[in-house]
Amino acid sequence: MSWDENPALTEGDEYEAEWESVVDDAREDPREGLPALLDIVERLLAEYDPGVRAGVVDGEQEPGLIVDVAAARQVRERIDAGAELDDEELASAIENVEAAYAALRHAVDRYGEGEGAVNR
Repeated sequence: MSWDENPALTEGDEYEAEWESVVDDAREDPREGLPALLDIVERLLAEYDPGVRAGVVDGEQEPGLIVDVAAARQVRERIDAGAELDDEELASAIENVEAAYAALRHAVDRYGEGEGAVNR
């Protein structure tokens, strides 16, 4: 399937609309909002070619994307386990998810359709 066959990523802003509906609340209350943001990023990742999911964009490694998602997952796991987290840890996790989302949206915009499609 090429990107132009996937309207959720090319035409629509299904992910973007959902992101915009929760990101401000997540910034206000990261403990409650991180799981929702991470869920969006993980679903967006699931739509990608396996190489992009592994952190390969435009033929180059993008380890920051994978590191950001992994760090946010660790914080979510700690939240789920009831661990005490300080504000800095929570804010950092939100920043990590926002950075991952921005990188993914950039890839969608750049490789979303046509000859340069990631998944051609």
